[in-house]
Amino acid sequence: FPAVPYGPLDFHCERELNSWSSPLILNAGWLTGLTDLHTGRENVRERIADYLTSILSIGFSGFRIDAAKHIQPDDIVAILTKLRN
Repeated sequence: FPAVPYGPLDFHCERELNSWSSPLILNAGWLTGLTDLHTGRENVRERIADYLTSILSIGFSGFRIDAAKHIQPDDIVAILTKLRN
């Protein structure tokens, strides 16, 4: 994904979900084969926060974090604390 830019290290390794009870698999696996951003990486967090800030700046009043159970809670907090008004 060079336009973003994301490289191979910005994604979790390819790992199909084979357990709905393992936190490692839930947070670092590919849901239905979709690539999974490594939200523990600072540059990934920054890029997500920049995008969320940009949509808030054009009038969005909020957003929904879909499939949040597949993201480490600490990563969500780290991303949300980077939002700018």
